[in-house]
Amino acid sequence: MRQNPNAAFMIAVQAATKGGAMPIAIGEPGMGKSAVMFALAEKMNRQLIVMIGSTMDPTDFGMPCIVKNDSGKEVVRMIPREFVMKCREQPTIIFMDEFSNTSPAVFSAELTMIQDRRMGDDHLPDDTIFAAAMNPADISANGIELPPPMANRAYHHPWRLDSDAVIEGYLSGLQFPKPEPPILPDRWTDDIPANGAMVAAFLTKMPSIMHSFPKDRAKQSGPYPTPRSWNYGVRLLAAAESAGVDRSISLQLLAGVVGDAAALQYFEYIDNLDIPDMGKMLDDAAGYVRSKGKQAWKYTHPKRTDQVIAMLAQLNSLIIKDPTALRWDAAMLILQEMADKPNCKEVIVGSVRPIMQAMPKDCTIPPQLTASIWSVVQAVMA
Repeated sequence: MRQNPNAAFMIAVQAATKGGAMPIAIGEPGMGKSAVMFALAEKMNRQLIVMIGSTMDPTDFGMPCIVKNDSGKEVVRMIPREFVMKCREQPTIIFMDEFSNTSPAVFSAELTMIQDRRMGDDHLPDDTIFAAAMNPADISANGIELPPPMANRAYHHPWRLDSDAVIEGYLSGLQFPKPEPPILPDRWTDDIPANGAMVAAFLTKMPSIMHSFPKDRAKQSGPYPTPRSWNYGVRLLAAAESAGVDRSISLQLLAGVVGDAAALQYFEYIDNLDIPDMGKMLDDAAGYVRSKGKQAWKYTHPKRTDQVIAMLAQLNSLIIKDPTALRWDAAMLILQEMADKPNCKEVIVGSVRPIMQAMPKDCTIPPQLTASIWSVVQAVMA
């Protein structure tokens, strides 16, 4: 199937529930941004509520009204608009078009809505998704650059024209094909721990990239690395992995929150990580457990702490995706070998919780575990 040129944006929208970055599509007028949002909302079985930035003012986010509280005293409350009630009735995407054409007061209200999921004195459901679209500031009437607090909470997506779909529509009597977005599985968040550990390994090796606030004001309105944006990056990497898209989409997603330079360095690091094949190591350890020690296996320990973290990330992912008793016992064997190495216990305690939480119901702590790994298990399971 042909991959939509804006597949990364569609994935980012689906991952933009509470805790995720708000996707912003940035492109010239007439390129199909709104059409994609309507098609995506339909595919996700969500209602789409459209807000036009250039026509909004702060009262759209709550109207002051005098009401009586539980004690009978008159107080002022901010009464939300009717669509807040609609958000409670069914899952919703709030799509803010012409996002950069708003006043500073409206930006402040939007930031409160996005960050706190609150409009007036009412809260929106946690599963409400926010997305936005805007023209580049230099071609937008009354457009402004995004304030840094807003920019650092967003996934910035340079919109790409789907020229194949346009041509197909012209050849079909203006019957344009609906976009076919990659849909995230229900348990896509299962891939968050492993991706988080890989990012932790990278930042352990290159701590200067954890936070780098740009000095250029124009760049402050785009993606740049902060602990918050790396957090968003972990979620987006997990979403891309679960959707089974190619690496170019993962790179787009990460670059959209931490910037091109940081994203390229991350993937270069992954390419040159030089750690053992954890799939093969787990299979060999499982053979050892199954044969009760008759089949040989070998644990290979890396030289650097970041490599240990990366090995644990891959081990987490392997166990979470197939948590059989045999594989879990094999993982414990690997952890035992790792914990006996210098300065590794602390790394294990910080990284291995997903494996412990995935322990099968019919599984017990393997008897071959040494005291060193048992203390780690107790610390994590407490």
